[in-house]
Amino acid sequence: MASEETALDLARQVSQGMRPGKGYVDLTTVGPVVAAEISQIIKAAGGMHIECPMSGSVKPAEQGKLIFLASGDEELFELSKPLLAVMGCKNVFLAQVGGASKLKLIINSFMGSVVSSLAEAMTLARRAGASNV
Repeated sequence: MASEETALDLARQVSQGMRPGKGYVDLTTVGPVVAAEISQIIKAAGGMHIECPMSGSVKPAEQGKLIFLASGDEELFELSKPLLAVMGCKNVFLAQVGGASKLKLIINSFMGSVVSSLAEAMTLARRAGASNV
């Protein structure tokens, strides 16, 4: 998604077709405040909503091994599990909307620190004389 505003615009468009019994599984990665706004838009139109950003890159996506982080309507989450299973290997559910986006930020922060630590370790190894690192 190009921006959080684009995600909000899409939710507004989707809400035009919402009614009780329908749901919106939002796979975009947005911040917790915008996730809550999207949820409010969909719920105001009578629909169910889960924010469902994923953790993983191209290779896990190609292998169907994404991890979905979901929060919102648990009923819609349960209904969506078979579809998520096609693309992913694990689902994590957090009840409150915004929880999934917060967890994704935590995971991304952790992964960034791992990559940074690995780069520092490789630099130290090279400076210590390791030539094949």
